[in-house]
Amino acid sequence: MGRSGRKARILAGLSLVLLRDPTEAGHGDIPRIVSVRSEYVQQLQNTGERILLVDLRSSSDYHAGHLPGAISLPISELAQRHAELPRAGRLILYCDCSLAEITTAYELLRAKGYQNHAVLEDGYRGFIRRLGPAPSR
Repeated sequence: MGRSGRKARILAGLSLVLLRDPTEAGHGDIPRIVSVRSEYVQQLQNTGERILLVDLRSSSDYHAGHLPGAISLPISELAQRHAELPRAGRLILYCDCSLAEITTAYELLRAKGYQNHAVLEDGYRGFIRRLGPAPSR
């Protein structure tokens, strides 16, 4: 695949989501969250592209089932353990948490200097609904 084809594939899978807490309208910058669709993540995995899926759910939820190749880093531990995440390559964060929680996780990594992360648009359950059960590894 040529450069322009690869660039088009990447752009097709990414979306920039602008979020604003209505209770804070007019206060500061609008957070910008880069999100990716489940199909895009599956396509990256199928082509062998190296990505690190970061499961932000509880350890028990992770052990009950997770996306292929995902690591467990509960959202409650992210602030203390973020240094375990690589700063190179792609990081895809997912959970089954509220929009506020995933936004906080995304912003925490950005504040720590990470520029290589995105959020799985529909979370774990959305991935399963769209693409079927994911075998855990």
